[in-house]
Formats: sequence, structure tokens, C-alpha cells
Amino acid sequence: MSHAALSPSEQARRNFEVRALIGAASLCVLQVATSYGHGYEVAEVVAILVAKVVFNAWLDQWLITRIGGTAGERVRIAGNTVGLLLMGTLQSWPLAIWLWLPFNAMITDENRGRRAYLNLAFLVVVVDAAALMAGVPLALPLGFSALTGICYLLAQARQGFIEGMLREREEQNAQLQQAHLEMEALHQRAVMQEKLSSLGLLSAGIAHEINNPMSYVTSNLKDLMADLPRLGTSPELIEEYRRDILPATLDGLRRVNSIVADLRRFARGDPESLVEYDLNEEIRAAARIAQSRFTHDRELRLELAQLPHLLGRPRQIAQVLVNLMINAAEAIGETGAVTVTTALDGERIRVTVRDTGVGMDAATLKNLFQPFFTTKQVGAGMGLGLAVAHGIIRAHGGTISVESEPGRGTCFTLSLAQFPPPNLFLGQASPDEHPAAHVTSP
Repeated sequence: MSHAALSPSEQARRNFEVRALIGAASLCVLQVATSYGHGYEVAEVVAILVAKVVFNAWLDQWLITRIGGTAGERVRIAGNTVGLLLMGTLQSWPLAIWLWLPFNAMITDENRGRRAYLNLAFLVVVVDAAALMAGVPLALPLGFSALTGICYLLAQARQGFIEGMLREREEQNAQLQQAHLEMEALHQRAVMQEKLSSLGLLSAGIAHEINNPMSYVTSNLKDLMADLPRLGTSPELIEEYRRDILPATLDGLRRVNSIVADLRRFARGDPESLVEYDLNEEIRAAARIAQSRFTHDRELRLELAQLPHLLGRPRQIAQVLVNLMINAAEAIGETGAVTVTTALDGERIRVTVRDTGVGMDAATLKNLFQPFFTTKQVGAGMGLGLAVAHGIIRAHGGTISVESEPGRGTCFTLSLAQFPPPNLFLGQASPDEHPAAHVTSP
């Protein structure tokens, strides 16, 4: 497991264990150095230390898993006590032996066994008793016993402080995660509300787009009902229906089905998975939805280059495009043109939505992507369209920029990566840069 995958408490425990091993190794080196020059005593001390290491490793890997942590710690302290007694007797109780007592106090962990302080007290009492019986002056055991107690109290206080800080941090992380989830839910609601707002603006035109083909479909079906009695005796009438009337009727139904399918897909509110999609096809679908905002004097042109497929959430991309097309249609007034182009720009895809409309001044450009900022009349929009579009494009690892000048039209430019950033796979949005960074004026 990498350090990045560890929780804060696990990382703290790992660091503690590493430092404990370094401390134990340092005391072992000091223990061996104390016996340097005393013949076989060095070999005996090394043998005892190696036996302690093997014993503790065996205890961690095998015995504790079978007898439990509390009982395992008692076995550990008993074995280490025996090792200290052997080295103390062998080396005549040098200073290096007594340093093990405060060291054990500092690594005593109440979380590894209940009443661990009793195990430490057992170690101190047995070592003190053996040393006194061997003739060690009373001041040495008493002094190190007191130091051991002080080290134990300080270590437990520090451990309690660290654990409290870790718990507080974990609680803060949980609160931040909850806040993040709530913000994600609010964002999704804002996206959905903006979709519905766009559909509201388009509703009259969409009804007209559907009504046109349905009117002649209805008319053709009425003619068919009227002509049914004559079809069996009029080959010319049958041929007219086969060649002209029925194909036109089917074409009208296909247009209606296409519009309804685009609307259903656009308005869906369920979470969208990452899929491979054709950006040009999303632009065509967005154009079919927004087409009702254009007339003979307000033209929508598509100039689409051949592009590789992208990976992302196509419904969100379509929402951005519909919003830009609606805004452009409103900007050009009664006459004008909106041109949507695509191009392959190195490893990125560039989409431009250019209109011949009224353009925007510097004050409007400055606040363009701010939530709830709108230049429309009350009730004509929530002011979330461009803010939502900005967030969607940024989440896909792209950028959205705008160039505009009063009287000279506006051009929005989207730059998309073929493959989204890793955070999109996790359902997270990239941190937004300040929107003003994406606004320029010629």
C-alpha cells in the first residue's frame, strides 16, 4: 500500500513504527558497543539481541493473530524482560541496559492491549529487583524508574493529543465531504433548472417545428382515408401515394421523431456516464433543438470538420451548445447569422460559435460567466446558462473564451481535450479558474 492510500491515522502509526525501529536499532548498537573488547561477551550480546528481534517478529506475525493483542503484549513484555535480565547479568548492568526502560515507556501503546501500563510496571519492577540483587546502587534503578514513569506519562499525553487531532481532522474531512456532496447536488439542480429554462424559451418554437410536419402528416392521412374506396380501381392514385404522398408523410414523422428524441435526451435528469461520442453529431442535435429560434432572416450555419471521437458526457456538451446558440440567436435580432465551426487544433478540438449580433461592452464581458448575471428581462432567464456552461467545459478539461465588441458581434470559442481529466471519471468537477480569465475583447 502506498503512503497516498493510507488514512492520516494509519500514516501516523506507520511513521511511529519506523521511528521505534530506528530507536531500537540505535540501542542495540549501543549495547554491542558497550561489550566491545570483552571477548566472547560481544558475540553473546549479539546473539541475545538477534533472538529478541526474531522473537518480536514471530510474535507479530504468528502468535498475536492466534492469542489476541492483549495476551500477545504480555508475552512480548515477558520475553523482552528475560532478554534484559540476560544482558544485564552478562554485562554487569551498564547504562545501555537502563536506557531500554524509558524507551519501552515511550513505545507502550494502550491501543495494542488493555492496561498496557501494567506490562511496563512489571518490566520495571523485575529489572530493578534483579539489578538490586546483583548489587547495583539504589540510585540507578530509582532514577531510571522515575524517568521511565515520566516518559510514559509524556508519551501517553502526546499520543492522546495526536489521536484527538486526527479524529478532529477526520471529522472535518467528513464534513467537507458532506458539503461537497451537497454542492454537487445543488450544481446538478442548477444544471437541470437551466435546461428547463432553455426548454421554456424554446417551447413555442419547438411546438411550431413539430406542428408543421404534423399538419401535412394529418392532411395526408385524411386524404388517404378519403381515397381508400378508390384505391382498388385507380392504379394512378396508388402510384401517387407510393411515389409522393406516403414518402412525404414518413419524412414528416421522421422529423417529429427526431425533434422529440433530441428533446427527451436533452432534458433527461439522470446521471450521465462517460461515453465515447461524436462532437459533430452533438452539434447537429443542439442545432435541431435551437432551430426554432432561427428564421429565413436569422440563419444558423454549421461548418463541421472531420473530428475524432471524444470521451465525456455528451448531454452536458449539448447543453452548452444549445445555450450558446440560443444566446447568439437573441443577439442577432431580426436579421443576421450564427456560424458554428469545428476544427482539429493539434491534440485538442476547437468549437467556435460566432454571431453577427450587437456584441458586448467591457462591463458585460467582465461579469459574463458569473452566476445569476443576465442582461435579459426579468423572467427571460436565470442567468445561470454561461456559468453552468463554464463549469461543464472546465470539468471536461477544456476552456471557454469569448471575444466581443459592441456592434461587431461575438465569438465564443470552446477548446476540448479528446480525453477528459481523471477527476471527471470520479464525477468531480475541476476547480474553476476565475471566469474573467477567459474573457477577451478585440
